[in-house]
Amino acid sequence: MMQAMSQLGRLTALAVIATLLLAGCSGDHIGAAIELDPSPTDSRSYRAFTLDNGLTALVISDPSADKAAASLDVAVGNYASPRGREGLPHFLEHMLFLGTDRYPEVNSYGEFIDQRGGSKNAYTSHRNTNYYFDINADHLEPALDRFSRFFVAPLFTDEYVERERNAVYSEYQLHLKNDPWRQRYVLRELANPAHPYSLFMVGDLDTLREEPLQEGGLTLREELLAFYQRYYIAEQMKLVVGGRESLDELEAMVRAKFSEVPAGPRVANSEQSPLFLPGALPAEVHFRPEADLRELSVIYPLPTSEAYWQQKPINFLAGLVGSEASGSLLDVLRRAGWANGLSAGSALSDASATLFVVTVELTPAGLENRAVIAELVQHWLELVAGDDNLARRYQEQADLLQLAFQFEEQGAMVDRVSRLADTLQRLPVERVLDGPYQMSGWDAELFERFSSALTPANRLLMVTSQSLPVDRTAAYFGSQYRLIEQPPVAALGAGGQRLAESLRLPPANPYIPSQLALLDSGQVDNSDSAVPERLSAAPIEAWHLATTRYDVPRGHIIVQLQHQRAQSLQAALYGELLMRMVRDRVNDSLYPAVEAGLNFSLASEGRGWRLIVGGFSQKQPLVLAALLDALESNDFDRARFERVRQSYIEDLDNAKRAFPFRQLLAVLSLSVEGGWLAAEQRQLLEEASLEKLADWAGEFRAALVPRLLVSGNFSRAEAEQFAIQVAARYPNRAEPGSFEIARLAERPQTSQYWAPGNNQAALLYLPAADDSLATRATTLLASEWLANPFYTELRTERQLGYVVAAVPRNFYRLAGIAMVVQSPDYSLEAIQAAVDEFIAAQPARAAALDEAQLAQLKASVVGRITEQPKNLAELNGRFFESLMFAEPGFDFRQQVAAAVTAVSLDELRAALLLVSNQQRRWWLLSAPDLDPEANLSVRPERTEPYRYPL
Repeated sequence: MMQAMSQLGRLTALAVIATLLLAGCSGDHIGAAIELDPSPTDSRSYRAFTLDNGLTALVISDPSADKAAASLDVAVGNYASPRGREGLPHFLEHMLFLGTDRYPEVNSYGEFIDQRGGSKNAYTSHRNTNYYFDINADHLEPALDRFSRFFVAPLFTDEYVERERNAVYSEYQLHLKNDPWRQRYVLRELANPAHPYSLFMVGDLDTLREEPLQEGGLTLREELLAFYQRYYIAEQMKLVVGGRESLDELEAMVRAKFSEVPAGPRVANSEQSPLFLPGALPAEVHFRPEADLRELSVIYPLPTSEAYWQQKPINFLAGLVGSEASGSLLDVLRRAGWANGLSAGSALSDASATLFVVTVELTPAGLENRAVIAELVQHWLELVAGDDNLARRYQEQADLLQLAFQFEEQGAMVDRVSRLADTLQRLPVERVLDGPYQMSGWDAELFERFSSALTPANRLLMVTSQSLPVDRTAAYFGSQYRLIEQPPVAALGAGGQRLAESLRLPPANPYIPSQLALLDSGQVDNSDSAVPERLSAAPIEAWHLATTRYDVPRGHIIVQLQHQRAQSLQAALYGELLMRMVRDRVNDSLYPAVEAGLNFSLASEGRGWRLIVGGFSQKQPLVLAALLDALESNDFDRARFERVRQSYIEDLDNAKRAFPFRQLLAVLSLSVEGGWLAAEQRQLLEEASLEKLADWAGEFRAALVPRLLVSGNFSRAEAEQFAIQVAARYPNRAEPGSFEIARLAERPQTSQYWAPGNNQAALLYLPAADDSLATRATTLLASEWLANPFYTELRTERQLGYVVAAVPRNFYRLAGIAMVVQSPDYSLEAIQAAVDEFIAAQPARAAALDEAQLAQLKASVVGRITEQPKNLAELNGRFFESLMFAEPGFDFRQQVAAAVTAVSLDELRAALLLVSNQQRRWWLLSAPDLDPEANLSVRPERTEPYRYPL
């Protein structure tokens, strides 16, 4: 949605851990090109080489690629912020998008990418900045030419230096009430001030002020240029480019585009000081969140782990400590009613330290017993470190990693290039493909070096709760906290000792597959046109495709249990509550299956319940049976019910803390698709009881109508057996009924929705006139035409806010467009006026449309719709999508693509004209000074809905 987004907001905690644990040194110069060996299931070709200027490049050839992509990673990030100019690296990331010598127009790059089926973005991390894009594969060369000029001759135009300061400030304002960010800045205040981790990373109008920091000093633009010239040199850059061209052609393209990047010496890292000053630990800090959160984080600074990317001691430690299997710390705390979740891993890894964190999501009872829990964490760590079977457990993790590499499935090319460019900064170039999957051998001495630092004297306890007193305010994000130096170590006590005695590490994983053979070629159809067929002998509606198209012994089992009344408030609320209880119930027993490469999900949605099992096919029947048994069981546990219900209530209460624009998008979805507001769910949830849930579940289950899709490395006989399993539990064969999509009244409407914080947000929803394929096609083309100029005018030129987007918003067969703006500075009236002004200008723009532009738009939209699935999960998602659209020919996307191709220039002009004068439109407005009571009446007036069969 946004061109330049800080990695601090972009990556989830797990993704941060996965990235940072790829520690190690980048391969420097290589004498000649290296052909790299990918996973056996990866049909792409790889070559690495170094340009004369010192830039390391990797090219990927995939002749079948729909999309080409490139990523360039620069070994400089927020750690390099000059004191007083904090956020300068992040600001520079923004500025590179705004014009270069060959392409001076402020949005030349973005417009070119967007109108050719592509996307673009960037992120700034602690130590690196990553830029990436993808595009329809036949446009790689001109896109790469535009991209390369970022690193050769950006303009840094004075006008946009001033404007983009406001964008960075808006990004800062966007996250002011974001608890993970606020929590992070408390930790930064406690760190050693000489360590760059303590710096303000985002930037604001003060640190990025235009005038010099001191008399006679450099202006902001001059400092920007100096920073760019120092750090943006070839020696610090890793480039990855993937496309359908040959390796030779891609290498020639890279050499032609990037040889002009200036050479220069690599700048040494800045993490020379310890992360915490001597005597700073042990300590305890109480952090007051905006949301109703309760957490205990036990934080240990460990030695740097960068050199040990082959052994991965931190990965191994995190895998054991974060286990959720029976007997694990989380399992024991859940049974005690003290915790709902637990995570463990590295939250930071640099040249000076590794920050190992164990975070426990607490219940109210857990908060009261947090001191005991802290000592249980310590006891668990000691139990792990002293285990006699560490060598066996290490080998088990190593074998699972090798299995993952052997059967590695590919995703989007843009994800591949971005990840590899980042990895090249940390691993030798010759190990960039398999290095993340290596665990090269158990080293007890190395493990002891890290685990021995996990002591009470070397830890920081961070307690997150609204109920604890605070007495300090952090310099940034307004974070309130209290620091307790040298806190006493609590005793376990009798109750804690009983819990400690029940802790145990898991036995050998029973879900590791022993049979990895693919189905015989005579049993499968691996053609691109292969689709599931209905199993006539199955006792329920069942579809099956045996395929090993991606050369992996994996499959998917998707069970849809449909119900006529699934859109009701009771079904939505009780269904979600039941799914949470079932997931909680099976978590400890099925956690080893997840570790062994299996995955599952349970969801309650507007059509009923959905169960999905994926991963290696051999042990999937065990997971399916366990989930079906748990869904059918009437063995409801009262303690689990109360703990899960309380967690659900807190999630509903905290939903109001989401970014306002996300809340508005959610309100739009539930208003059109038939969902329910958090306040509506909460009222019913307060009245829910275990007995009511049990009675409802029995009645609801009896009316569920099953549908099954099985695909991948499963034979017809296996698929039929799954159908028998499902049919035995859900025997109802009645017609499943229908569901509804709302049709707005044909007049302009405005609704207000209160959201706390410091931002205003406005969303304009323009639904299509009808739900036909032809109208869907013109709406998709109109959205494609509007997206880039909407962003450029309202975000880049007018600086209305950091979040600005015009996107397709489709609800089942009903297409539509949503235009959203969030701003910390502009009023709702000003935002609405700007959007209306933009819309009013579209008929004149549409009149200038020509056939060449239409052809380009069509190619872009069709490319997005028909892009080939890259792995089995994507393939099965396409199949299930067509089933949900009642298209048993599995060609829904092809039908939409054909409709897009058939749109004439006059039809598109008419659609764009309709955007400017459409009567059926809905403004959703959010601000912190609105009346919260208005939220319950937020839904628009509707007429006779669209009805579709389940």
